[in-house]
Amino acid sequence: MQNLFAYYQAKEADFLLAEDYVKEKLQPNLNLDVPEKKIEMAEKEKEALSILHKWKIDKSPTIDTEDNRIDDVIDFATSKFEKDLEKDLRTISQKMVIEVENLHKYYIKLLLLIIEFSNVKEDTNLSNNKIVDLLRNNEELSSELIKKDISWGSQLVLIKKIYNNFLAKEPEFDSYQAINNPTIEEDRDCVNFIIKNIIFAHEDLIEYLESEDIYWEENKNILKSMVRKSIKDAESNTLLKISQNWDDDKDFFKKLFNETLINDDNLNELITKHSKNWKKDRLALTDVIILKMGVTEMLNFPSIPVKVSINEYIEVSKTYSTPKSKQFINGLLDKFADVLQSEGKIKKSGRGLIDNK
Repeated sequence: MQNLFAYYQAKEADFLLAEDYVKEKLQPNLNLDVPEKKIEMAEKEKEALSILHKWKIDKSPTIDTEDNRIDDVIDFATSKFEKDLEKDLRTISQKMVIEVENLHKYYIKLLLLIIEFSNVKEDTNLSNNKIVDLLRNNEELSSELIKKDISWGSQLVLIKKIYNNFLAKEPEFDSYQAINNPTIEEDRDCVNFIIKNIIFAHEDLIEYLESEDIYWEENKNILKSMVRKSIKDAESNTLLKISQNWDDDKDFFKKLFNETLINDDNLNELITKHSKNWKKDRLALTDVIILKMGVTEMLNFPSIPVKVSINEYIEVSKTYSTPKSKQFINGLLDKFADVLQSEGKIKKSGRGLIDNK
């Protein structure tokens, strides 16, 4: 959804650049022996922009006018728009996979951060913490740190500063440090305290993590859940994965992304036709994207029940859209499902899916 949003934003930006090109090239040249008239050139600009906007809406070939200058400007502007958009699409598609894979990298980096806090001072309960020792001796974690070239080397000063100026002054942490031979559960509680009150709360750390990951605000809850689960199950000496079958999931969201864009015109028509009392251009872009993704999933993934798709996108709307979006998304996706099923366009296969329910 984030990458579809980025694509639609890029599309609008590329079109604005095409408009700017038309306006620039049809400005009157006042340095000619016979200067061009402002009124005449303003009319040319108006005509050219009208043609450009019509081309954007109906995707029809641009109309040849009797003015070669307008024709040349329009031809270049539309060609530039398509090339820019193709480049943006290629970049966004590539980044989409990288960003998901980076989620695991940040998970590994946050586990290492726990170890780095324990390294600040020697011969303390934290430095000898049994949960931290399990992380230190986790061969899979060590392998991932080397393979992904992950470290906190450039931020060790910040880590020491936070330890000394904030963590060491916390009464709960101070009480833990004073315990004689803490149990493994007391060690685990201390690590969870650091996760909650430092790693995901200290403003200096958050500022750094936001600079590293532009999607930190969206990713932080996932990462927090992953890190806490790893601490809960530290004795298993295993790391969490982004997916149980990354190749299949990667294929899923690449197909969902591509099919949503391939069928963009049909999806726009469906939304416009059935969103009674709602003009599509007045809907929030996030809502439009959620609706398009929901319909795309219904049509292109025969093993996913319709109700499961609808419920998933209702959940997405709770996080990414307006307070009223849940009911709106639910109602429209239900309507779209009924329409598409009556037209025989939704075909489900597999046990329990023959009736498309």
